[in-house]
Amino acid sequence: MNVFKALAEGFRGYVCFRGRMTRASFWNFVITTHLLIFLLLLPAFVEFMKFYRFMLEDSRILDLLTARVNPASIDLEEYLVQIVQELGAEYLAAENHDFTWPIVGLVAACVMGVVVLLPTISATVRRLRDAGQSVWWVLAPLAALLPVPFVGVVAQLLTLVTLALCCMASKPELPDIP
Repeated sequence: MNVFKALAEGFRGYVCFRGRMTRASFWNFVITTHLLIFLLLLPAFVEFMKFYRFMLEDSRILDLLTARVNPASIDLEEYLVQIVQELGAEYLAAENHDFTWPIVGLVAACVMGVVVLLPTISATVRRLRDAGQSVWWVLAPLAALLPVPFVGVVAQLLTLVTLALCCMASKPELPDIP
């Protein structure tokens, strides 16, 4: 399936939460959108890895990691913030960096994430219905928004359960109950 067909299938009826969506159509849409967002984030990731490498080559970080600096003798949080600020300034001064593409990629990925949010929820509801499962599973990731300790882990597990339910085979259509 090509990219445009997968996107069209996902966006078709994006505000319609009724109906069904086949396993292949759902996963083609989800994988295509995630792949496109990953490609948009790639320039920012590459720039981050360059900075990360630059940071790890600094002797102050190596001293801290190899315990040449006693963490008990300093305020560790303040020391790390100071090092990262200094390294950031050195990194920007050391090389001629063009952050245009990483920033454009980040903004485009955020916009795309917002654009595909409702179609993804709609597609997930239709896919769960097609698999004969409760559509309420689509709310499982929202548990991460609750201000309760360790609920993020539970929300991730519930999200995995939801994805597993989306992998199930289609069930024959049940008659509507009046």
